[in-house]
Amino acid sequence: MRAKYFDWCSARVAERFVSLGVAEIYELAGLAEGERLPFPDVVDRATEALAAQMSLPSFEAWEVAYRANPQKYEEDLAGFWRDQV
Repeated sequence: MRAKYFDWCSARVAERFVSLGVAEIYELAGLAEGERLPFPDVVDRATEALAAQMSLPSFEAWEVAYRANPQKYEEDLAGFWRDQV
């Protein structure tokens, strides 16, 4: 169940991330204008900041909601959880 939770959260963050422009990604990464960093590092930093900003539920809250209506959450899973079980 925890693997599904992480999959669901990852999908939410990814969905938000791809809606950002390049300038927003660099801003989220906390980079000053002109500061250089390998792009994978920029993505990592921006993703961490974005996840911290989002109102993702705790695992416990998500599990209760999932068990009440699994279909609602199954539709939003990316499928990464299958590699974990």
